[in-house]
Amino acid sequence: MIANIKKQFDTHIALELAMKVFWENGYSGTSVQDLTSTIGITKPSLYNAFGNKESLFVLALKHYLDSQVKNRMPLLNDNDLPLEKRLKNYMMSIVDRQCCSGSPKGCMVVMCQPEALGKNIPEAARIALKEAGEAVQLNLKEFFLTDKESILAELDRNATTNALIIATTLRGTASMACTGRNKKELEIVVDHCLKSMIKSN
Repeated sequence: MIANIKKQFDTHIALELAMKVFWENGYSGTSVQDLTSTIGITKPSLYNAFGNKESLFVLALKHYLDSQVKNRMPLLNDNDLPLEKRLKNYMMSIVDRQCCSGSPKGCMVVMCQPEALGKNIPEAARIALKEAGEAVQLNLKEFFLTDKESILAELDRNATTNALIIATTLRGTASMACTGRNKKELEIVVDHCLKSMIKSN
């Protein structure tokens, strides 16, 4: 279906715009009218392209993970740098995005995930949010288990806990970025997180 409307609008741009609307307003706070007016299409075009609001949310969330989360992972694998520096570069790239003034602050997943606890969000959206919330932690756990320097430092022994510490810290910086805290302030939090985690291991 998406291919049939390709001539009418660019679906990549549409997903980028939808992502920002959901990011700012959450699932429940976003109406179909909000989406169509922001993207610049009619309701029939939106339904033909994406199915419905729920389907568009799931696609927008995937677009968020692909464009804002997964592309940070290569920073962890820059083997020319020591482990702590790689972890800091990874975390600060996310903090930088959380504080960016050119788009919604914080994190789309952190913004929307509390809705998954209520009854006003469809099942597919609920599942997508749950999986998105687990994605960063699972990726970090795998990193700690397989990275050579991590293994030498015995961080792999507490891979699950270390992944949880970083994922939780990044959720916290996302929330604080929404309150106006800047990158420099949040860098102190990142430094404290890493020093405490590496020292404890």
